[in-house]
Amino acid sequence: MALHRLPPAIVALALCVSAGLLVAGVTLPFLSVKRFFLFTDQFSVIDAVSILADEGEWLLAVVIAGFSIAFPAFKIAAAAGLWRAAAGTGQVHLRAVKWLHTLGRWSMLDVLVAALVVFTAKASDVADASAEPGLYCFVAASVILALVTVWLEKSADSTE
Repeated sequence: MALHRLPPAIVALALCVSAGLLVAGVTLPFLSVKRFFLFTDQFSVIDAVSILADEGEWLLAVVIAGFSIAFPAFKIAAAAGLWRAAAGTGQVHLRAVKWLHTLGRWSMLDVLVAALVVFTAKASDVADASAEPGLYCFVAASVILALVTVWLEKSADSTE
């Protein structure tokens, strides 16, 4: 089956699964940090934003909330809108799909930051960090959304 001929139900399901995984990814524990072999703390993305805001680190809180919550939610909504408007062909639609695909390259920024936190904690003698289910849900949501945007781009290209 050609990529641009996916049944609409599969695209709708992929968008719904991606949205559900994004919600799980930001609410479930993202990282677990063990300090001095005695104390373990688990953090979700929402916990991290809340803690940073409470401690006055507004810039970091806004950046994390923007890249981890708002940006992926916007991409899912934009992909759903572009998919629903797939019947509308033309240069504007094609540019919008290509723009969404280009923005998708930033989707894995959170995963990179989380990997750096895990690496940094493992490299130190003070703490140890490990990935939790929220991280895996977030990665899965990002990958599924990336596949949907690739499909949208192929579909838009095939109508030109």
